[in-house]
Amino acid sequence: MIRFEQIYDSCVKTTYPLAFSELKMPMISQMADKMRYIFIAAILALLPPTELASQERLEVDVIVEELAEVAAFVNARSALSDPPEIVVPNDGSLVIGQRILSADVLSLGSGSEIILDTSQTKGEADFFVVARKLILPTGAKVAKIGWVGDRSQAVPRVLKRAANGADGKAAGQGGSAGRPGQQGKPGAAGAKAPRLTLIVLEIVGEGILIDLSGANGGQGGVGQAGGHGGNGARGNSARTAWVKLPFGGKTIAGCAAGPGRGGRGGNAGPGGQGGIGGHAGSGGIFRFVGQSEVADSFFESGQIVVSPGAPGTGGEGGEAGQPGRGGPEGKLASACGSAGRQGSPGGNASRGQKGPIGQEASEGVVNRIDLDERRLVRAFGFGVDGD
Repeated sequence: MIRFEQIYDSCVKTTYPLAFSELKMPMISQMADKMRYIFIAAILALLPPTELASQERLEVDVIVEELAEVAAFVNARSALSDPPEIVVPNDGSLVIGQRILSADVLSLGSGSEIILDTSQTKGEADFFVVARKLILPTGAKVAKIGWVGDRSQAVPRVLKRAANGADGKAAGQGGSAGRPGQQGKPGAAGAKAPRLTLIVLEIVGEGILIDLSGANGGQGGVGQAGGHGGNGARGNSARTAWVKLPFGGKTIAGCAAGPGRGGRGGNAGPGGQGGIGGHAGSGGIFRFVGQSEVADSFFESGQIVVSPGAPGTGGEGGEAGQPGRGGPEGKLASACGSAGRQGSPGGNASRGQKGPIGQEASEGVVNRIDLDERRLVRAFGFGVDGD
């Protein structure tokens, strides 16, 4: 079996001897890393492509630089230390925060899970899992590769009640209407699922679920409560008049003007519409890189989910304010009785409407890149059992 190191040593070290005279193992200089990157990219781009099966195809040239970067990391790590064997036991879990996970053998037990942690990732999360041999369970409980991130659906803050209407000031003046409530705050957007590239030379077993479904959007915030209507002012006071009876009669008290009507109460402010639900998170991107027959078996037996999350529901509408009270009739006076002129209350208002649901998101993408064994070994340094 021809290994990557043999080709790399014969081609690159011969061409750039000065650079390698400065190389102090186990430390690898930046110049050496750069040449390794260029060399791997050339291998992947120039070797003739192999025949692909009926799965959705992605040409290697599209992601050749990404694969070359990952291959350089895997080979550099292999040069510094032996590739590890990673075992996730039955019903166990392994959380991955780093971008690249590489192993000689990656063994996933029944019901086990690899969790891609995107919480510390800036921008689009992009993960690579590289293994010479991937061992999967064969029973009813499959292994899973999923993800977790900042899925905390913070509840949008509740807005304070809208401004109340002003009370009437002058005699008999009505109160002003309460302000209408504003729309509630939008719900939190669902996180987009990450991108995962699985690169393997050999697979044993068949039970695996790749779950790169998007996160759900959060519920919209409650609409702002409408303001209360202002109260009407008291009506004008009654006035007494003194009237002298004719023919030398007595002077008696009379009512010159009865009590004025109280001011009308201000109308209640309507509640605000609920906030729009958070947009759904789109499904992730899954890419399988391996031999054609291995890819065929993987896609036939495995389950890949790249569905979008659900959009968030709209927030509840805000409550309406209370109508203002009508002002009392004016003060009574001698000889002026009540005229029942209490001011009328303000009009009621309606509760806000429920907010609209959030925006839907797109489904993710599933691709495969078929590489023959020779290319995989050259690029990623894969050997065989016992190497």
